[in-house]
Amino acid sequence: MQENKKYTAYTKKLSIDADSIIKDILKQWWVILLVAVSAALLSGAWKKYTYSPQYMTTTTFAVGKSGFSSALAYDNLNSAKNVTTKFSQVAGSSVLENRVCEELGLDSFQATVSVNVVESSNLMTMTVTANSPEDAYRISRSVMKNTMELTGELMDTVAVKILMEPRIPTVPVQALNTRDIMKKSAMMAGMAMVLLFGLLSYFKDTVKNTEEAMSKLDARILGTLCHEKKRITRKERKKGKKAALNIENPAMSFAYVEAVRMMATKVRIAMDRRGAKTVLVTSVSENEGKSTVAANLALALNQEGKKVLLMDCDFRKPSQYKIFDAPKDKLPEIDFSEVLLGKKDLKIQKTGADGKLLALYSVNPHQNLMNNKVSEKLEMVLNVLKKEMDYIIIDTAPLAMASEGEILAEMADASILVVQQDMMETKYINDTLDQLNRTHAKVLGCVFNNVYKGIFGGTGEYGRYYGGYGKYGRYSHYDRSRGRKRKQVQE
Repeated sequence: MQENKKYTAYTKKLSIDADSIIKDILKQWWVILLVAVSAALLSGAWKKYTYSPQYMTTTTFAVGKSGFSSALAYDNLNSAKNVTTKFSQVAGSSVLENRVCEELGLDSFQATVSVNVVESSNLMTMTVTANSPEDAYRISRSVMKNTMELTGELMDTVAVKILMEPRIPTVPVQALNTRDIMKKSAMMAGMAMVLLFGLLSYFKDTVKNTEEAMSKLDARILGTLCHEKKRITRKERKKGKKAALNIENPAMSFAYVEAVRMMATKVRIAMDRRGAKTVLVTSVSENEGKSTVAANLALALNQEGKKVLLMDCDFRKPSQYKIFDAPKDKLPEIDFSEVLLGKKDLKIQKTGADGKLLALYSVNPHQNLMNNKVSEKLEMVLNVLKKEMDYIIIDTAPLAMASEGEILAEMADASILVVQQDMMETKYINDTLDQLNRTHAKVLGCVFNNVYKGIFGGTGEYGRYYGGYGKYGRYSHYDRSRGRKRKQVQE
C-alpha cells in the first residue's frame, strides 16, 4: 500500500447505533446536569431581575336607558354595548391620559385601562392595571370621573349606576413564580445538551460495533471480546490480590473465556499459514486492553499444548507482571529491561495455573530504552528463543505513543492490532494498520476489544457470535469471506 493512501475506498454509512449514542450521552451526564442546573439558576435570577408586579382594580357599572325598568331589558343591553364602546374609545385616548396625569400630578400615564361588557347583561366593567396598588386605585377613580365627564352627552340619555366601587388591590395580578421557568429552562437546556452529544456521537467516525469493525477496518477481525467485569475470588481477595482479566481466573465468565480461545485459534491458524512464530500485540493508543489481550492469547495457546513465551516489551508502562501477579520479592531479579541493558542475566519465569506458560517480565519503566545496542541485543534474544518456542507473544507500547513499537515490528513475524470499541477514529486505526503492514510484522488482523453488550440487542452481545456452539459456523463463514477480501487488499 502507498504511504499517502487516503481512505476513500469505502463510502461511510451514517447508520444510527443507538447503543453507542446512549453510552456517549451517559458518559457526559455530569455536563448535562451542570448545564441544566446553570440554566435553571440563570433563568430564575433573570426572572427575579425583570419581574415587575402589576396590580389591578375593577369597577362594575349597570347601564340602562331612561332608568332600569325590566320592561326595557332589550334597550338596556343595547345601551350597555354603546356605553362600553364609547368608554373604550375615551379610555384609550390621549385626552383622558393627559387629564388623569394633570389631576394626579403624574409625569406619565403608567397604567392600562380596559372596558368590557358582561355578556348577555347590561353590566359593564372597567379594569385599571398599574405598577402599585395605590396607583391602580387612584388612576381608576380618576379615569372613572373623567370618562363620565368626556361622555357627558351620552350620559344624558343613558343612566350609569356604579355597583362596585374600585378597591386598593392587595396582591399582584401575577405573583412571582420562578419554579416553573426554572424547571422549563433546566429541561430545555438538558434536552439541548442530550441532542448535542447525540449528534456528536452520531457523526463520530469510530468503530461502534462488530459490523462497523468488519466494514471500516483494513484488516480481518480475529475476535470480538465483550466487556468483562473484573472479578476476584474470595480466596484471592483475602490474599490481597487485585482483579485481572485472566482466563485462568475461575471468576471469569464462560462466554469471555470461549471468545478468547476462539480468537487464539484463529491467530494460531493464521500464524501457521504464514510460518510465523513471533507475533506483536499492540494498539493505536493506550488503555485499549492490548496487554490483557496479549496475556490471554498466550494463555490460550499454552492451553492448546503449545510452548509459548510471553514477552513484556512495553518498556514505558510494563504490566504483565501485574496481570500474572508475579511475586514481589522476585521483581528486582526478573526485570527483562535490565537484561537488555546488560545489568542482569536472562531469567525466564514460569507462570500460569500449571506453570507451563513462560514469561519475560519488564518491571521498571523506561522512557527511551530502544537504542541501537538494546535493539541488537533484543533481536539476538528473539532469534535464540524462537528456536526453543512454538510461539512468542510480544506485548509492546501503543504505536501512537512510542517509537519502539515500530522497531519491534521489524523483528516480529506478524502483528495484531487491538481496537477498543468507540475509542479511536477509524482513520487513525487504518493508518496504524498501514504502518504495521510496511514492516516485517504484517498484520494478521484486529481484535475488537471491550465491546459492551447492546441495550437494544446490538452486535456487541456475546449471544450473537459467542453465545452458543451452533452459531460459531455462521460467524466463521462470514469472517472467512472477509478474510479473503482483506488478504487481496494487503497483497
